[in-house]
Amino acid sequence: MNRLAQVAKLLIQGREVIVINVHLEAFDRDTREQHTDAVLQLYQRYSERYPTMMVGDFNSSPDEADPTISRILRENLGTLELVAGRVVTEAGQISDHLPVWAVFRFTRR
Repeated sequence: MNRLAQVAKLLIQGREVIVINVHLEAFDRDTREQHTDAVLQLYQRYSERYPTMMVGDFNSSPDEADPTISRILRENLGTLELVAGRVVTEAGQISDHLPVWAVFRFTRR
């Protein structure tokens, strides 16, 4: 499970927030589906008590025949609205794991 998901509890503006970083299997679809089950259960467990974000490498995209991302989105985990974005036009590539930088603003529920 260490490679599959890492869980961090962060204290942000006096509020505990859970971030789950995942890395699903890339090449074996059956294993990726098992991983999807595991991370969805993990998300559900934490999201009952804390604001929870699940991020990482899902090794899938919504337009692929593989249903991993579509299934995760169907679970109504919620999505974040993109307020602003930038595209890096010049950079070297050392990995297929391209970095994402995000700034979040939390509101009280």
